[in-house]
Amino acid sequence: TAKITITTVDGGYTDEVTVNVTTTGKPTVVPPSISIENATAAEGENIDFSIRLDTESDETITVAFDFLNETTDNEDYNTNIEPVTFAPGQVSQIVSVPTREDDVVEENETFVISISEVISGEISDFSDVAVGTIVDRTSLSFFEISPNPARTNSYVNLDGMQSGLYEIALFSMSGELVQKENITVDSTAYELLLNSLSRGLYVLRVTGAGGQSFVEKIIIQ
Repeated sequence: TAKITITTVDGGYTDEVTVNVTTTGKPTVVPPSISIENATAAEGENIDFSIRLDTESDETITVAFDFLNETTDNEDYNTNIEPVTFAPGQVSQIVSVPTREDDVVEENETFVISISEVISGEISDFSDVAVGTIVDRTSLSFFEISPNPARTNSYVNLDGMQSGLYEIALFSMSGELVQKENITVDSTAYELLLNSLSRGLYVLRVTGAGGQSFVEKIIIQ
């Protein structure tokens, strides 16, 4: 409560008014939530998961991770991953999960990554999970892709092929299948048309009739 004295310009009249003042204090701040994006890599490479806060925080936030095998086992990738820290104001980070290459011809394998613990700072929701996909890489390593980087709606050459039947699949780095076709090759090269792809990094997998696979990253500019 405060009293205000009011006086006319000529000083002929003076009065006091009582005013009630209410303060609301600091506004309530909702802690950020955290999300993880799906990611893909060929076996033997790191799977890089993008982790984001939906809003900035003035705290240092550190989170730890947990893993759940779907079609993988613990020998396929390294689960001993260090916690990731967001500095105040930082909203994105990368957690890299190393995978292990083997000589086994197999289907793509998947696992789930989640946040097991908020070590420091405050998070309103850390229930999001993501899927990591390990693309098989075996003995068809004689392939060459050119040009790489390539352009969308253009052809790339797959050189070093043998005659036979192949499945060609193109994946985004989040693991989404964006292009797939079955082909018959009669020579040592094949021209692959990249149909209306956005710029970015992709994983190309070529699988022979015997189940052997070749995997390589391709850049679309």
